[in-house]
Amino acid sequence: MAVANPPWPILHRADVVLLVLRATLPDMSAAVPALHALRTELTEHGAGTSSLGLLLTGAGDQPARVVAEELQAPVVTHLPEDPRSARILCTGGPCA
Repeated sequence: MAVANPPWPILHRADVVLLVLRATLPDMSAAVPALHALRTELTEHGAGTSSLGLLLTGAGDQPARVVAEELQAPVVTHLPEDPRSARILCTGGPCA
């Protein structure tokens, strides 16, 4: 995972753990080590991997079926590109 201190205790107890990515080959490639870390951590702490899924966002050049097959995880949903909401959620920026 690309964070210094992943929130493992929260993820161990979560009903659903979603990895967010675009349906592109570069994002899929970058997701492989993150999914490996998530699977390992969830399995080692008794949570199992049944809660693990993918959330696709924005446009991508790969069908959801291919993303799920290649990453061996279900695509739970797809959210459209929404830069305004993303900016508000990331930085707390103004809604205007």
